Amino acid sequence: MEKKLTFLLHTALIMLCLCCFGAFQSQAQINESMNENPAGTKPARHVSTGTVTSPVSQLQPLQLLRGNTAYGFNVWDENSTYPKYVSFDVAAPQTVTDITTPSLSFVAGEYYDGAYYCSEENNGFYRLDPATGTATLISTQSTSFQDMAYDYSTNKMYGINSTGLYTIDLNTGYFTFINAVAGMTETPITLACDLAGNMYSIEVTTGYFYSINKTTATATLIASTNTPTRYRQTMGFDHNTGILYWANCNEDDGVFGIINPATGSVTSLGMLGANIELIGFYVPYTAVLTCDAPTNMTVASFETELQLSWDPPADASNLVEYLIYQDLAQTPLATTTNTYYTVNQSLQPGVQYCYTVKAYYNNTCLSDPSNSDCGQLTVGINENRANNQVKLFPNPTSNVLNVSAPGYQSFEIINYLGQVINSRSLTNEQTIINVANLSDGIYFIKLKNKDHVTTMKFIKR
Repeated sequence: MEKKLTFLLHTALIMLCLCCFGAFQSQAQINESMNENPAGTKPARHVSTGTVTSPVSQLQPLQLLRGNTAYGFNVWDENSTYPKYVSFDVAAPQTVTDITTPSLSFVAGEYYDGAYYCSEENNGFYRLDPATGTATLISTQSTSFQDMAYDYSTNKMYGINSTGLYTIDLNTGYFTFINAVAGMTETPITLACDLAGNMYSIEVTTGYFYSINKTTATATLIASTNTPTRYRQTMGFDHNTGILYWANCNEDDGVFGIINPATGSVTSLGMLGANIELIGFYVPYTAVLTCDAPTNMTVASFETELQLSWDPPADASNLVEYLIYQDLAQTPLATTTNTYYTVNQSLQPGVQYCYTVKAYYNNTCLSDPSNSDCGQLTVGINENRANNQVKLFPNPTSNVLNVSAPGYQSFEIINYLGQVINSRSLTNEQTIINVANLSDGIYFIKLKNKDHVTTMKFIKR
């Protein structure tokens, strides 16, 4: 507690001194400076001599860096060459290559699946072709984001601004508000998300580094970066290496560096181009598709149908549906979102049928087939199809099943795996069976007397 109080007192004194010397503006001025016209109407910043004025701490040896090409929008620099869609090597950010000159004033952007998605200030949401710089309008919904990040763990795009955290539908461009960001002392100015779905942000002015809860938009302070921020910023993971990069723009310099997500410490890689104010940083990444196959395909045989069941894949978070294949056919017999399916068409008694199932995911990935299992109809000399004398009601049912079966002496309830889960004698022509404790799904009731066996299906829900 004593250390914490000392830290807070020191921080307060430092902030007071900086305010006295005019290094920081009021919050209204700061917000205005973040949203100034990127055409360069804001005051010129100090021309750096190459020495980074912000304190930095060592994260890791720089020789561990890979020379990956990064991209973004230059919205201001000392050479007045903005706005430009640019590229640079993350290991040598001082050299920046201009790609195209956009006709739009983008304020945030993020790359996903070969396209660059950009937010224009108060005018719409666009999809940009990285090769040509051609922008296609997706939506005119008006929301100006400070930064954007794609979450590969949930396949969702997020945006953040002074109002709060949003999800963005990449097909419609529609923004859905999650919540106002709670826990920060200033406005969130950056956003990044790693492959595991951990989200981070930095607030303007103080440079404090936070983790963000994607469900509640609650910010939890990790540490101070000891790096002040003033103008627009951008932050993003290189998912090829797992490194978190930050294009920081402060009162003196446009600096590019690395952030340690665990500690918030910053390693500077030097000035970004000609003191560039960058938005929409990204390193191209192609997601590794998750295509786990279903397992434990089981075929249960009955008098008039075959009941298929299987276990879902280990990771079914992005699963759309299952495709069922009969006898190694190239086209599916049927599709379903359940982990069971009833086959009762075109089945011949005494013929064995074999089945597999594949999983289809929303990233257009189709899994390998499951194991194969086989079955055939169980029509025998002492079995017949259900006759009009046997009635089940209500069907579907939630609590009780009424069975009217004159002349039958006993029953069995069988699940879709072919397991007998209940059986007893019938003493009345109409019997009430309690099924409230059964799990939701398809079941069979097999009614018997000394001469006949009748099997009927009912649904518990």
